[in-house]
Amino acid sequence: PCPFLPAPAITGLRTPRESPIHSGTKENVAFSVRLGNNFPKSGVPITFRDVIYNGQKSYDIMTGIFTCEHPGVYEFQFHCTINKNDASVDLLRNGELIVHSFTTRQDGYITASGNTYVKLQKGDKVWLMGYGVGKTGLLVSDIMPPGPKDYTKENVAFSVRLGNNFPKSGVPITFRDVIYNGQKSYDTKTGIFTCEHPGVYEFQFHCTINKNDASVDLLRNGELIVHSFTTRQDGYITASGNTYVKLQKGDKVWLMANHGSNGLTKDSFFSGHLLQAQAQPVGLDEFQLLHGGLKGDERSVEVVIFI
Repeated sequence: PCPFLPAPAITGLRTPRESPIHSGTKENVAFSVRLGNNFPKSGVPITFRDVIYNGQKSYDIMTGIFTCEHPGVYEFQFHCTINKNDASVDLLRNGELIVHSFTTRQDGYITASGNTYVKLQKGDKVWLMGYGVGKTGLLVSDIMPPGPKDYTKENVAFSVRLGNNFPKSGVPITFRDVIYNGQKSYDTKTGIFTCEHPGVYEFQFHCTINKNDASVDLLRNGELIVHSFTTRQDGYITASGNTYVKLQKGDKVWLMANHGSNGLTKDSFFSGHLLQAQAQPVGLDEFQLLHGGLKGDERSVEVVIFI
């Protein structure tokens, strides 16, 4: 069995306001659930039984599966606390592996975590599955609301996977495997995200480290914003970080490893998305867009899922 332990309760998020731009019904498409038991079964979807919030019943507590009712771009995160055991935690979409997080046995508690953005169609299914893993903590899913009218239909978001072991230190890490890159704002050749739409952004990274010291930094225009450091351990551990930063058009954000032998493995992930666009004067068309003047598939639904 998987050595999962019950996670503490986590407060769910609600959308800022209820309008057609954020919700198709009175209840937001969101859920928050807690594992509630130790050691879930390996090789099948993990079923989180203790419901904190599940407004549209999009998460099935009997099957452990989230089913998409509203097509869009979703953000998923998980943070799994592992107790004295190897742990492999996978996030799958319709059976396809999207994120793989792995840790090896350590004394005491460590964390396996992951983050990604994926485009879902109606009926698509997403779930977590463990293989000999410890406690599952948190999973977040989010459909982002549209920005101002001059944005394209694709959301300002990216999610990328390293795809190779031990990247070069002292320069931007180039994540080559694209999971989602709607506006091509992340350059897989340079490893740099360039802001085209001013506003507040969220960035996250989850780097799997193998048998080495690792220092992973997130920088904005060369300025250190987040520093994550691990020391040498036997086996695999995770270095992760999360931040909100205000960006102007042309600002650049990237990750950098600072140890010559940094230990980063191919199952390392970097993600970011526009959380709140900078306020701009709007005309009638923009006002209608921002306050519900939408039809059919122009409508977006915001979803936040905590486990």
